[in-house]
Amino acid sequence: MDVWGFTVVGYLMSLLGAASGGPPCVALVGLDLQRSVGWSTGSVAAVQALYADPASAATDVAALQQWVDRGVRPASAMLVTGSCQVASGEGAVVRLEVVDRLAPTIAVDALGQATSLPVDSWSGRQVVLQQVDGAWRYAEVTTRP
Repeated sequence: MDVWGFTVVGYLMSLLGAASGGPPCVALVGLDLQRSVGWSTGSVAAVQALYADPASAATDVAALQQWVDRGVRPASAMLVTGSCQVASGEGAVVRLEVVDRLAPTIAVDALGQATSLPVDSWSGRQVVLQQVDGAWRYAEVTTRP
């Protein structure tokens, strides 16, 4: 299966993992897919647009910019959601408890050479989503101990 096949499988698995968490969890999977496309194309602007404000995007944008500066892009950097639950909030701001991992990913250099990246293990995150102009955006993402 090629890397985009892994993206589709990861997206479908994520929807299954998020479905019991309700609409904010499904929205998270959609954001993660858009983020994957931004990372895979090296589009800092596309990734930054997924965040509620520039400060909340800073870590993700800086990491992507490092890849871009080296002339490398991680193709299909899709997060696979194993579980997602609304921890608090309702309305325009919600805090989610998420367990996810990076799907199989390859790094492609400027010459088109592909290298498989190490397989990620499951890890926990707290994700705060905020509605901005009627669309969910990442407001805060932290690693859960």
